[in-house]
Amino acid sequence: MPPEASAIRSILVRRILHTLQADYRLRLSCRVQEFLAAYSTLLNRHFPLETLQSSAFKKREWHDLQLICNTPQHYPSRRRGNISCLQRIFSCRREAGHRVLRICGFTIHLPR
Repeated sequence: MPPEASAIRSILVRRILHTLQADYRLRLSCRVQEFLAAYSTLLNRHFPLETLQSSAFKKREWHDLQLICNTPQHYPSRRRGNISCLQRIFSCRREAGHRVLRICGFTIHLPR
């Protein structure tokens, strides 16, 4: 496969990965495994990892893609980590010059 074709395939898969991650966040937990298995099948059938350029992806994206293709059942536990239900609803963090408060999906920027 010419290098240009591999680069184009990699860019396309990167966009697919971003769509997958956005869709994944909206899924109910009971359907997540079915959803990931379908994406894994699609990627492995049409875009095998060996046909892609890892340099076209950010380090975390490439790792996530490998995880989804090779062991999709481990992806949810890796992505959600130890975040509690409360942290998904409410969080507060510091950024340069202000604090960011998240409540039920709404983001509020507060001065220090």
